[in-house]
Amino acid sequence: VDRADTLGLRVTHLDAHAHTLQWRGRAVFDVLQKVAQEHRLPIRVGRNWYSVHPYLAETLGRNGVALDRAITIPPEIEPEQWTSWYAENIRELTPGVTEIFLHPGYDDGELRAHAGPRFSYGSARRQRDLDAIQSGEVKAAIAAAGARPITWREIGRLVSGTPPTGK
Repeated sequence: VDRADTLGLRVTHLDAHAHTLQWRGRAVFDVLQKVAQEHRLPIRVGRNWYSVHPYLAETLGRNGVALDRAITIPPEIEPEQWTSWYAENIRELTPGVTEIFLHPGYDDGELRAHAGPRFSYGSARRQRDLDAIQSGEVKAAIAAAGARPITWREIGRLVSGTPPTGK
């Protein structure tokens, strides 16, 4: 975090690839929580993870910030059902902050060279994510749900006590 600051980068939250620091156990998460508190940053944690990793709630305590839920498309959803899965889950949102995490990208030569053809986060999957979230069906579901996208910067302002600027 300090190095990012010296480079002029504004850290908005703490996270780890594939939730490694959140799900590795209490000792590891305690360190992540300490860094978050020192820098007044939120950590990417969904309350729906508490049942599997109870130490998340215990470590976050009353002053921690957790998303109400964090979801991603399950692997058993067939590719042709992705857009309807996203739309349905958005229409069924309940009040609060939900993160729908995905990996959008273009199925082109550059991404194929990086991600390869594998189903798990390969270039074709990333293109399906992109197509789904840009679809009219998903945009209509967002409007119908009365939902709005927010950023980690907005969530961070709540954690740090800085009033939102409306940007």
